[in-house]
Amino acid sequence: YGGYALSGTASDNTVKIDQSEVAVSVIGGYGASASGNEVYITSSTLLGDVYANYATDGDATDGTVIIDNSSITGEMSVWGGYALNGNVTGNSITFTNGSSVDYAVFGGYTRSGDATGNTVTMRDSSAGSYVAGGYTDAGTASDNVVSVSGSTVDESVYGGVGTTGASGNTVTVTTSNVNDSVYGGYTSSGEASGNSVYISDIDGTTYSIGEDVYGGYTESGTASNNTVSITDSTLSVTVYGGEGTTGATGNEVTLDNSTIASSVYGSY
Repeated sequence: YGGYALSGTASDNTVKIDQSEVAVSVIGGYGASASGNEVYITSSTLLGDVYANYATDGDATDGTVIIDNSSITGEMSVWGGYALNGNVTGNSITFTNGSSVDYAVFGGYTRSGDATGNTVTMRDSSAGSYVAGGYTDAGTASDNVVSVSGSTVDESVYGGVGTTGASGNTVTVTTSNVNDSVYGGYTSSGEASGNSVYISDIDGTTYSIGEDVYGGYTESGTASNNTVSITDSTLSVTVYGGEGTTGATGNEVTLDNSTIASSVYGSY
């Protein structure tokens, strides 16, 4: 732990790990709420989860994780912000220089609250499961961002995952492999609106998308004003600007110098 506060706020603490092997979890700051904590891992191997902020009964905000030339092994995950009962806002994770994580990556995750403005950046790295900018088990996901370049993600990529709505989330994928689907915004109920996916330089051989692409998707609600933009790419999957169950309006797919071997729907 960089900082530990059993009943208060853990803020502005830093953990730095360089050229080391660590067999436990790493937490920048642990408290009832957590803010501004940072974790830097360079040229190291970890057998444990990584959290910048871990909040047990409040918000997790503005945490930073930077992983360079390092491996997170043993089916462990990385969280910029983690909250049991609060909002996760403004947390960020960056993977660079051949880094890898065996399991999932969450810019911000909450069991009960909203996930807003969290980011994940993966450059020349890999994730063994899915990647989500913001993820909530009970709330809305908005304005979260994921950027994947020169990387491999074994499962899906989500800008934001909500339960009562997903809006304004963004995913960018370039010269990478995503072995499952890509969602700008995904929600189990409520509206999926204003989410975006940008895909470029996916040639269909060296780089590919394994399953369908959605600007916005809702299991129970309307999908509106979501967009997918595909440039200089060849995909063999179905592309949806937005998919809803009770309605879909104003969604858009734009293709530039690209080939889609399956169907393309603006709204579905």
